[in-house]
Amino acid sequence: MKRVIAMVCLCAMLLSTTVLAASIFPDLPENHWAYHAVEKMVNDGRVNGFPDGEFKPDYLVTRWQFAKMAGGNPDEMTEPDREATRDEAALYLWERAGKPEGVAPGAVTVGSKTPEAVQWAYATGIMQGDNGVNLRLNSTLTRAEAACLIVRAEQELTANVAFEDTIRPVILERVWNSMQTGIAYEPEKTITNGELARMALLIASGTNTPNYLSLKEQPSFSGNYAKEIQMVCQECWGSEKATKEFMNQPVTMQDAVSALSFYAMKQATTGLDFSADAKYQDAKAETPMGKLALSFASHNKIILRNENKIQGEKAATIRELACVLVQLDELIGLNKSYGTNTSHSKLQKSEYAWPSNAADYALILVDVPVESYDVALMDGAKPAKNYDFARNLAPTMVDFLTKISKTFPGSVEVEWTFYPSLFAKIGNEAVIRAKLQIVSNPKGLTLNQIFAKNQFAETYSGDSFFVDIATGKTAGDVIIPIDQYMALRAFAGKE
Repeated sequence: MKRVIAMVCLCAMLLSTTVLAASIFPDLPENHWAYHAVEKMVNDGRVNGFPDGEFKPDYLVTRWQFAKMAGGNPDEMTEPDREATRDEAALYLWERAGKPEGVAPGAVTVGSKTPEAVQWAYATGIMQGDNGVNLRLNSTLTRAEAACLIVRAEQELTANVAFEDTIRPVILERVWNSMQTGIAYEPEKTITNGELARMALLIASGTNTPNYLSLKEQPSFSGNYAKEIQMVCQECWGSEKATKEFMNQPVTMQDAVSALSFYAMKQATTGLDFSADAKYQDAKAETPMGKLALSFASHNKIILRNENKIQGEKAATIRELACVLVQLDELIGLNKSYGTNTSHSKLQKSEYAWPSNAADYALILVDVPVESYDVALMDGAKPAKNYDFARNLAPTMVDFLTKISKTFPGSVEVEWTFYPSLFAKIGNEAVIRAKLQIVSNPKGLTLNQIFAKNQFAETYSGDSFFVDIATGKTAGDVIIPIDQYMALRAFAGKE
């Protein structure tokens, strides 16, 4: 009887400790996503509340505070008062764990100073970010986030978190649809070599009408994708494969990864990081360019699971192809933007930061504030319908924007960026939503003062804007006269 009573008392004490830990933090309800992690750290005596009794889960942690929470020696930290980044948090936990190995897609480690640490944090499920691909490595972290990361790391997770299982299905569908192929997103279906070849050429050309001027010889067979197959086989897969039979066969993972990577590399405007010695364990290519493309993909860890394999001979499903496209977009950027310097824009991959009228646009880009999509370029216009036209018109539009800059005060230096997906026309009217980066503005002029013509409802000041410009004339193959423009509205940029 005494033993039973003692056990009951012990249980009561443990229960009261747990309740006490929760009750001292009125700003951390039991349904908070970090509740159990914070509860464990409180019970371990490693974190405390503030004098007012709150935990303040959204407060940012410094490098010193993170080391203290993780059980390290905070006094050894350099720059102890600087707010810690998620990348630095992954590094600290990885070092405390003994620097274990981990394999993860290169797309999730982009921007990391220590990708080995992030690979381990991702592969074990310690750090997954918002959507399975963007880990926000350069962002700071809150007390709640720090508690979760530390507790997960200390649990010595053995989970093998795979990219294809982690990324949200809705993101895969959106990225797939952004390729403008006309092929419906049906995750478990396969596509043919011909369909994949056309997709690869669309990536390289930046238009819906790729040219075939570099074809050494015309195909000896007919079919909807005969020229596409002839071109991709000539440049990547090997000319001996250019047959009608091959055109209609399901594309394999190794052929899909090699072609998509090759044409993504081909249209890149910046230097690419790869090693010619990198190889997949289960994929091969027969041509020099095919081998180069697979080496790039292997070196940058374009993978579906946490291993250096892609099941090369397997017929690729649309979901698997979408996973490859997501990774290539993160590494290179599959959509071009035009301006002072032609660059690449990445697709928005947030599950929640998504405009309500997204269907009106061909692409939703990271570069463009989501809220600016919610305002139509012009009444009744559907920019998606003008997308291919706008891509072909890009040099004309850049020249037009450059001429507008010449009307600005001489003390102001600017750079424009034209996005083909942010162009709409109805009849003889056209509107461009372009990014205006103010490089130099020593007099601190407002946007209303900079533009000679404007109808801005507010006075804007800052360094970056998205500005709607009406051409006042049909946008075609001729340069629009500078006196035919009118500024309609502006949106604050991200910078």
